[in-house]
Amino acid sequence: MNSYKLLLLLLIITACNTSHNGYKFKINAVYEAPVSGFKMTIESNGYVEPGSDMAETYEGSVFIEPIPEKESIKKINLNFSSSSDELLYDFDSGKQNKVVWGFREDFKSLIRILGLAGYKNLSEDEIRESVAAFGGTLSGPKGVILEGQSEYIKVIKVDYGDKNN
Repeated sequence: MNSYKLLLLLLIITACNTSHNGYKFKINAVYEAPVSGFKMTIESNGYVEPGSDMAETYEGSVFIEPIPEKESIKKINLNFSSSSDELLYDFDSGKQNKVVWGFREDFKSLIRILGLAGYKNLSEDEIRESVAAFGGTLSGPKGVILEGQSEYIKVIKVDYGDKNN
């Protein structure tokens, strides 16, 4: 009986990570922040190392546009890379700017960028969940916020592209 329990324990431990070789991923996700008035399209790709649940190597972009579309509010492009703690951003494909992005700065940085683009009356709850959606999508399939996992932003669509084992 003890060998049965040991075998069962080993199966449970190894079941959490089904890929022993690691894998590449590509994700497209669309979310809306209805109170703040924007839609985010997130595209990410990266590599999840063998034995890991989340990617440490990734790159991605986020396209933010107003809903409904307004001429007074600029569209925003954000570009992320695991090789930098800076975020590159531009408005309507203009001059690229840099801002510090990370654990304590991401929320403040996103509010600043949205404000510079002309967004007003931002919901802090939606901004926090938006930052979580960016980070989750960049970290790989297990980090993506799906329908029912969000309280403030609306999940419009999540597509998993190529996943090469």
